[in-house]
Amino acid sequence: MRTTHDTARAKPSRLRRLGRSGLGLFLASTLALAACGTGGPAYTRGPETADAIVEMTSDLAFAPATVTVRAGQVVEWRNVSLFTHTATFDPTLADDPAHVEQPDGVEPFHSGDVPPGEIARRRFDMPGTYRYVCLPHEGFGMRGTVVVRAAE
Repeated sequence: MRTTHDTARAKPSRLRRLGRSGLGLFLASTLALAACGTGGPAYTRGPETADAIVEMTSDLAFAPATVTVRAGQVVEWRNVSLFTHTATFDPTLADDPAHVEQPDGVEPFHSGDVPPGEIARRRFDMPGTYRYVCLPHEGFGMRGTVVVRAAE
């Protein structure tokens, strides 16, 4: 007759069945997933290099959605999400050109892909309203605005 204790010994635990190499793989995978998107300049808090900071989030949003700066100041987009994003006000690249806007005479801007943990910056020299999108997530409503006031 087996006791409860004997039955427990008769059935190897899941961790034992996994074996040492399997357990190591499981732990390495867990650690790798936990570290996803948590490294890189978007996460460092050092001397500020921008006048306004916008976070690109895993919720497919720019936070804050609107920032205001003075002419000559820099906006920095920090990708603190698990997805690659862009900051783009180029009507030739946007799915819907009505989603982007820049003052007359300003060259369109496209940050290029900003991988998780990375940053993009742009200096805004001309006053006006700049509406931009994240190209991969434009259809999900990932849009933002930079309002540039005249320099003092």
